[in-house]
Amino acid sequence: MLRPRFVSKQQRGLRFFRFPMKTLQPADIHIGLEIKAKMKEQEHSVTWFARQLHCDRTNVYDIFRRHDIDTALLMRICHILNFDFFSLFSEYISENIR
Repeated sequence: MLRPRFVSKQQRGLRFFRFPMKTLQPADIHIGLEIKAKMKEQEHSVTWFARQLHCDRTNVYDIFRRHDIDTALLMRICHILNFDFFSLFSEYISENIR
């Protein structure tokens, strides 16, 4: 029987740097509320947004309640609303982590 070979992180080429860093709190950016605000700003309905995402309205309301979101889903939402939500995180990081 073959045994699995365990490879250390160093052998895989991953390097970890230790430096003081402020940790991001999940409540710092509520992505669901940002998505809802942008959708309302563009005067789109929840029904329209659900149709664009190919899901039910209940799923859209679930997205609005989320503090964090899968990046693939966020990419789809960026495309649908024609807005770069990733820039919100980039701005936050550049302003708060130094």
